[in-house]
Amino acid sequence: MESYAFLASLPLWRWVVVVAIYAMFLLIVAGLVYFLCTGGSKNLFLKKLYKNYEGLGIRQNPQIGDVQLVYHTYRGFFLWFIQEEHQVFASRGDAMTLLNRLLRFNLTFGLMTPWFFLVPFLALGNYFSQKKKLRF
Repeated sequence: MESYAFLASLPLWRWVVVVAIYAMFLLIVAGLVYFLCTGGSKNLFLKKLYKNYEGLGIRQNPQIGDVQLVYHTYRGFFLWFIQEEHQVFASRGDAMTLLNRLLRFNLTFGLMTPWFFLVPFLALGNYFSQKKKLRF
């Protein structure tokens, strides 16, 4: 019974600190379990990535008047880093729209990777090289 008396004599701020620490620990464990149960890193931000293709006439095989777009996207979170190459054919206008959307994706979700300081340089370098190819 003395141990319970000791716990009851603790100040309120210590109780709040202890409860906050346990709550943060449980949230981290629950988030990790959810992350692993939903496919882990291979599905991380995948829906957001492919949402960029909506409403565009993107094809896997070239047709007359199409241009080729090759762009790398970067995504990840904390310890995970995924680089994907997107190689598509589209009209010049759709290719420019997709290029702008993929750059915006890189500059938002790519900055959550462990290599966040390199992503803007890689994304912008690839963006300007592809933009130059699409102009001609």
